[in-house]
Amino acid sequence: GDLRIGGLFLPFDLDVSFMKTGQINANFISDITVDFLTLGLEARYALLEGGVIQPRVSIGFGYFYNQGSLMAKADAAQAGVNYKIQTMYVSAQISKTILFITPFAGVRALVSKCDNSWEWSINDSTAVAALVAAGRETGGSGSIVTEEYDLNAFQPQFYFGAAFRFLVLDLTASVSTDLRHISDSKLWSGNVSLRVS
Repeated sequence: GDLRIGGLFLPFDLDVSFMKTGQINANFISDITVDFLTLGLEARYALLEGGVIQPRVSIGFGYFYNQGSLMAKADAAQAGVNYKIQTMYVSAQISKTILFITPFAGVRALVSKCDNSWEWSINDSTAVAALVAAGRETGGSGSIVTEEYDLNAFQPQFYFGAAFRFLVLDLTASVSTDLRHISDSKLWSGNVSLRVS
């Protein structure tokens, strides 16, 4: 679900989003169980409202909470991941509406903290015997926990995209990359959203 408030009695736009899948079970080569929850909040203030020629310039603050699990089980092995990630960010964006298309670009800085854990094990007796004979592990677990937001490890991002509005449909597509590795990294992420307004 997604709720956007602003323009009438608030001097800024407020966007609240929520999604929960519940437990999803899929049977392929193995039994896969997925559970996902995300909660987001973003406030955006227009420094320049924009007009016929001028673009719109805004600044924003956001918070996202993501929690989920992924478990895969088969006769021979099993593995699972549980994660909780909290992210805060500030951003600056410029956009311009032309007819029903609004291209935009911006920069943002993100900081996160997490509580992630994982485990895996080999169940097949033949494979276990071979691994033990070779001195290899047949299972394991681990975790990564950060108690506080590390402002010295913030991630600067550049992003751009376009929003398309037609009647009651809003379609937004964007891509982003890490500014620290923009010249040597091939890691880009993308996002597509569709909403009825």
